[in-house]
Amino acid sequence: MADESSISTPQDALAFAYLYSFPLYAYALYVKAFSNPQVNIAYPFRDLATPEDRAVVRPNVDTLYTPLFYDLSQGDLEFVIPEFDDRYWLWPWYDLYGNNFGNVGSLQGFKAGKYLLRYTDDNFGVQTEDVEDAYLAYVNSPTPYGMLLNRILVKSRTPEDLSKVHAFQDLMTFTPKPRKHNTTASIPPFNLNILTNPPPPASSAPAEERALYILNLTARLTPHNPSYVLKDRPWISSALSTAGIHNGTFTQPPNTSLPHAVETANTLASTSRSAPGLSEPLGNNWTQPAASISGDFKSNYAARMFSAQRGYLILSRDQAAYPGYTIPGSVSGSDRFNVSKTESYILTFSSGPPRLKKSGFWSLTIYGEDQYLIPNGLGRYNLGDRSGLVDGDGKPVQQTGGEAEFRILIQAADVTPPAEWVGNWLPGPAGGGTFMISMRFYGAEEVMFDGGWEYPTVRKVGALGE
Repeated sequence: MADESSISTPQDALAFAYLYSFPLYAYALYVKAFSNPQVNIAYPFRDLATPEDRAVVRPNVDTLYTPLFYDLSQGDLEFVIPEFDDRYWLWPWYDLYGNNFGNVGSLQGFKAGKYLLRYTDDNFGVQTEDVEDAYLAYVNSPTPYGMLLNRILVKSRTPEDLSKVHAFQDLMTFTPKPRKHNTTASIPPFNLNILTNPPPPASSAPAEERALYILNLTARLTPHNPSYVLKDRPWISSALSTAGIHNGTFTQPPNTSLPHAVETANTLASTSRSAPGLSEPLGNNWTQPAASISGDFKSNYAARMFSAQRGYLILSRDQAAYPGYTIPGSVSGSDRFNVSKTESYILTFSSGPPRLKKSGFWSLTIYGEDQYLIPNGLGRYNLGDRSGLVDGDGKPVQQTGGEAEFRILIQAADVTPPAEWVGNWLPGPAGGGTFMISMRFYGAEEVMFDGGWEYPTVRKVGALGE
């Protein structure tokens, strides 16, 4: 169903159109979070995410974001990267469908200076050769509309370090420039009001309401924003036409069912990582998606939809890895934990902290059943390399080259553990309940994936009282 060979009826095409276009809904929700946003203008976040933030599910609380909704319909976009200290920083570029097609950041040794974002007909990604002297590199976008979600690491959640990050944000610039290369496209300017008028339905809205919104949006945006994969463009255009998308409008084909199309697409998305070769075992019930479905999805449109549902705008493997834990014996490989007020989970890192490249970092973040951060009195939503974790002897965990075992405790926010556990405590839902966790490695060494580092064991125990 998620490729050309499996689309033989209008119902098949309708399900594919919804699956293919679902990331547009995630983009619209992001735009909706801003008041009258404009294209090619940066909107730096000055504070880390909190439980009140709803712009994106499973937000990280390691970096400050600076989003920008880009429009290359009328020209190129010059961006200037300032001089940084030794912290992690990244300019990750996404096409309109959430493919992380190009990265300019600290891990790959990019430097401060001028770069140029361009809409091109091919050669997508970062181009460092045949670049005019004024620029260090070109970033070639597969769609004229897209998004930047700049990330700068916050080393400590203090006013002093946040001020440093704010200063870096203030030095970032974005300047439209006349197009200096040929392209075959003739494209209208990107009007963000298309996304919010009418507004995107809430995620809790009836399936048919969301489907109609997505498919009508698809009709308006896809003619000028084709697939990243050149060979897919002809059959996708045909499939969208069969699904009722013509000349900027959507008309549901006769004898088709929108709810059934949504159900089919959701099933394909939820099972997209179960295909052979798309999930890599890491040990102790941890797995990670294959690089081919990590951030840059190419032709895997089902995995792209899954990402838009569960972790919109994830990064490609050269930047980050997202190991996931599957609860043993759970139905369909669930990652939803449940604890009562009298229970807790302990994660034991027997190999010590994750092994990272220079400027890399790691974190373990907890989310509620709604995939947003969990309120708690400590204001603590994750633990990682900058958290002051201690080992079993109460000594600080050495983050670079350290091998001492340490443990992380997850239990209800209103059940305070003994003093020796407080620093390693990640508060869960007050009173108990359902939660999810996300492990993130930015700049992981290869030993993290070749069996040389043991992934943490996860054990359910009784709650630890004071």
